[in-house]
Parts: sequence; C-alpha cells; structure tokens
Amino acid sequence: MSSFALAEHPSALAEHPTGEYLLPSQQQELIIRNWGLCSPSLNRARHLEAYLLYYENEAIEARHIGGRDNISRWHGNIQYFLEAIKRNPTIPRRNLRAALRSMCSDKVTFQTGSADDSSADDTGGNVNLPFNTPLALSTTEVDDKTLDAAIAVSVKILFAVHVNPGPPTGGVTVGNWETFWEDSRSLEAFIAETFPSSDYSDETNCQIIPARIRARYLENNADVRIEWTHHLPDHLKLDIGFNSKVLSIFELASLLEVMYEAIEGHPYDQSMADSVKHGRYSLAFLHETLETIRLMFLA
Repeated sequence: MSSFALAEHPSALAEHPTGEYLLPSQQQELIIRNWGLCSPSLNRARHLEAYLLYYENEAIEARHIGGRDNISRWHGNIQYFLEAIKRNPTIPRRNLRAALRSMCSDKVTFQTGSADDSSADDTGGNVNLPFNTPLALSTTEVDDKTLDAAIAVSVKILFAVHVNPGPPTGGVTVGNWETFWEDSRSLEAFIAETFPSSDYSDETNCQIIPARIRARYLENNADVRIEWTHHLPDHLKLDIGFNSKVLSIFELASLLEVMYEAIEGHPYDQSMADSVKHGRYSLAFLHETLETIRLMFLA
C-alpha cells in the first residue's frame, strides 16, 4: 500500500439499502479493471471497504440501467460503462452517448468477445467501445436520459465527482459545487475544469502551523464543524453561515490511495489529461490531496 495509509472515517456512509454485497471475485475484478492493480489482496479489499460500499450504493441507485435487482447484471453493466468512458477521454459527451445509443439499438445483449469495436457516432467521430465486457440492455431501456445517467454514475464511481447530467438549472445542488458536464466537452476537459491547476508562483510563502489545521483544533478552537463528503470537488470547502462554520472533508481516502499506488513511480509532473485516460488523477494532485487529509487527522 502507499505510504499514506489513511484510515477512513467509520462513517458517514449510509447502511447498505439491500444487504447484498459484491462477491470477493467481483471486488477483485473492480480493483483490477479500474486501476490495473494485479492480484489484489484481501487486505486491499478490506482497506477499500468504504469505497466498495460506496460503489455498491451508487450502482444500486443506478440499477435501472439494465440491472433491475440482479446484482451481477448491474455490476456487469456498470463495468461496461466505466470501461467506455476510460477509453474515450477526448471524445465529447454527446459523441459518446450517440455511439452508446447506436450500439445498444443494434443489439439487445452483447456477449464477451475478443475484439474491440470502433463505432462511428452520429456526429462522424470514432468512439472506441469495449467488446471484452458484457453489456445487457434491452432496446426499450435505451434512451438519452438512461445513457446520461450511466455516464454520470461512471464518473462518480471512478472519480468521486457528482455530475449534473442535465442542462444547468440556474440553481446550485445542495451540498455540492455545481459540476455540469457540457455535451460539447470531453471527460478530460470536464475534469480539468473541475480541478484547475494552480499557479504556485503567485502564492505567498506563508508558514503553515500543522497543529492549527488539525480537525480537532478547528472544532475545539475555531468552532468549525467537520462534514464528510463523497464529492471530491467539495473537499476543503468552508461554508460560513450566520451561526455555523462547516468544513467539508473527502471521506473516501482509500480511493485516492489506491490511485496513488497504481500511478506511483510515474513522473510527478504527468498531466491530469494523461492520468484521466487511465481512470485516475495525476500523481501531484493525489499527493497534495492526501497530504491535506493526513495533516488534518495526524495523531
């Protein structure tokens, strides 16, 4: 495991709504497919327990994407969509959705095959869709709303970013920064806009006093209440009300740690775009984000 080895907060996660859990083999498949870590150990699965529960809850919420109440079926469908967005990080969302709609309309069920499929979407672009992952969707289940929901769930599972799949409403999602993914933008562009890089040359070199940024210190001395979030853009967001101050902290540290482990050894200055196509954040971003959590909860 990485050198961070952060323990996840025991819980802000809701109780599992159905009581069904992924089989150990499905957990291992998820770890291998998402982050390319071979032979995932039981210890790693235990370390990722909070994230795996998060995955189950999100996938079950989206079981209308062809899954209904069959846990194996929705797990297989979600895996298909996860692979589809990872393979097409530079493709506009509308092109990806059009290719998925065309693919689903052509066949009711896709069986495991040995070849990949490069589909021409209705805008003339090429989208690389996987054929090595089974997808079970009937033609009656395929519409733009369903496909947008599938893409949004995939981004939540891979990047812990809650996407608004519809057009901006002019309001703000309660508890979340607005994260709208425009149809004309690619996954790379969406992630880059959600997590813009900082120009450190413009920042003042102020001294950090670690003891004063501990969560316990903030709660006891600054009257700041800690609130856990699964929406990574909300990490370190401070909401100041009339009688309260609430600091949001990203709860799924193990998700960032497993990404860090998968990318450790890569160039530290690797761009976010180069990392997104592998379904993870850049090494620098992961290191800095994990460091903020470590500093806040260091014993």
